[in-house]
Amino acid sequence: MGMLSKQLRVFDASSPSSWSADELQAEVPRAAGASACQFSCKVPWWVWQISVEGEDVSGSTVPLSVGENQVWLEGSGKCADGTGARLLKAVREEPLKQLLPRLRSYEASQLSVAAFIIAFVAARQMSVPALLAAPLLALIPISRVCPELPWLLLQMRSAAAQEGGAAAVLRGRAKRSLMVALRCLVAIFVAMVILSCARWY
Repeated sequence: MGMLSKQLRVFDASSPSSWSADELQAEVPRAAGASACQFSCKVPWWVWQISVEGEDVSGSTVPLSVGENQVWLEGSGKCADGTGARLLKAVREEPLKQLLPRLRSYEASQLSVAAFIIAFVAARQMSVPALLAAPLLALIPISRVCPELPWLLLQMRSAAAQEGGAAAVLRGRAKRSLMVALRCLVAIFVAMVILSCARWY
């Protein structure tokens, strides 16, 4: 069994020509008890799935969440320490950092939570109907958790008549993102309805 390739190529699975990372070099861990060769890369916020290729790693589509994603790679080679475990740490950027590039990840999270609380309280104070306020408030968490949702819905329409693995992956990701968005919407709507009912008692 050969040694693991020391380089990997990571690119946007939806549109390979739109983004690709530089060739990644393996980082063999030196910490006690660590056994996995590691690769790491940063991914733009608008890339929701990546493909990974190497000499002994077959290209596979991997969906990403915002933040750090740990992807275990399968192949026929071994790491320099003799083990076959390979780990890719792909960090998908925060969408909010496009407007405020100096924000750290935890600061972006805090800012979005603060914005949601302020908007929620403002909607309650102004007696905005729940049917109107809930969708607007849901945009805040949805834009962080699955910012690719509008693009996925557009792509689903064009892929409705297509078959194959790529179309199935696209539909699966769109359905999962849509379910997340619907749960956010329902949770906010129910909370606003409960608070409205409690206000009259």
